[in-house]
Amino acid sequence: MVATVVGVTIAQVRVEELTILTADRTVDISTQVVQVVNKLKVENTNASPTKVFLFAIDPIFKNNLAFFGASTKDGKEGETNAMIVQ
Repeated sequence: MVATVVGVTIAQVRVEELTILTADRTVDISTQVVQVVNKLKVENTNASPTKVFLFAIDPIFKNNLAFFGASTKDGKEGETNAMIVQ
């Protein structure tokens, strides 16, 4: 399967530095606009901060995608921060 990748690519990003601890998907079909929310809890096992996370979207959804957003939260009590999506 070919996937469209959303995110910023940086040379030599190592996949084994990030571990997805939990993944949750919610699909809301209560209105005309279907909302799909994916929540991932990701742990960085590397000593240095990660600057990129790639999230693949199936190409069949490309023409129907109205919005894609991302945010981060540091720890349990951390502040939620919006991220730039390219």
